[in-house]
Amino acid sequence: MAALVLIAIGGTVVEDAGNSWATLYLGTLGAAPALAALGFIALVGAQFVGRMVGDRLVDRFGQRAVARAGGLIAAIGMGLALAFPTVPGTLVGFAAAGFGVATLVPAAMHAADELPGLRHGTGLMVVSWLMRLGFLLSPPLVGLIADQAGLRVGLLSIPVAGLLVALLAGVLERRRRQTVGG
Repeated sequence: MAALVLIAIGGTVVEDAGNSWATLYLGTLGAAPALAALGFIALVGAQFVGRMVGDRLVDRFGQRAVARAGGLIAAIGMGLALAFPTVPGTLVGFAAAGFGVATLVPAAMHAADELPGLRHGTGLMVVSWLMRLGFLLSPPLVGLIADQAGLRVGLLSIPVAGLLVALLAGVLERRRRQTVGG
């Protein structure tokens, strides 16, 4: 259960970083306000695409592989954007992060709802409730780090969350075997 909560929190930390900090960070890179707003749009747009294709990817490769790859896509994409800061690179980095985490929250919720020994809905409720810690704690944590070391350092929470997900993805379901006629 704890690993599922952390996977869900990883997804929310990335999502919230785009929501709370993308525009401000792109502004520090010299982006005009209208262009700076595209950071959040890049993240959410790519997350939308990831959710649209996510079920097919999960059916083909399994939840574990999709979550592990997604965590690495988020970590590498945003890590490169932070290592080599440019406006276009950062937009691509936020898009990679959004695409990478697209299936994480649904995967964690599904797995939690299937945990043996719990009444139906109990695991889902626990993960759903505790993942909100990511939404509540990540903005002030990134802000605190930004105050001390700069927003670029604070946004390292995105690659860290991606790596954490990649490490914990082993608790998710492998690919289901297809049966004849079903």
